[in-house]
Amino acid sequence: MVNQDGTISKVSLEVRPAFGTRLVISFKKDHLYCEGNLGLEQRFIYPGVYFESALSSSDYDYLIGNLKDITTPPFPSYGGGLDGITFEVKIENGLNKAHFSWWVECPERWKELEYLANRLITYARSTHNS
Repeated sequence: MVNQDGTISKVSLEVRPAFGTRLVISFKKDHLYCEGNLGLEQRFIYPGVYFESALSSSDYDYLIGNLKDITTPPFPSYGGGLDGITFEVKIENGLNKAHFSWWVECPERWKELEYLANRLITYARSTHNS
């Protein structure tokens, strides 16, 4: 279910490396927020950034992609380890929420969420650099 105007209330991505600064990117219908390590120059430890940016409807559509149409099974494959990165995607629509988290390798049946995470990181990097 989406809002009456067809948008999802909020989508957030949190990236937590075992060593380094976390990254949080979230967006709503017309605004994007970014805080933390954007992984610029492919470094885990990088000075944190914070910025907000207006989000056009075409950029919103790009970031959402086919998220409204995917079906993601709730039972993930096993994952774990010591060094690596944890990814969390949270999707809110009113009082309803979905939360997905994976360690390093995204479960095969959740690949659409990994594509969403990659779109968000790429978009935030390009927005920060412009």
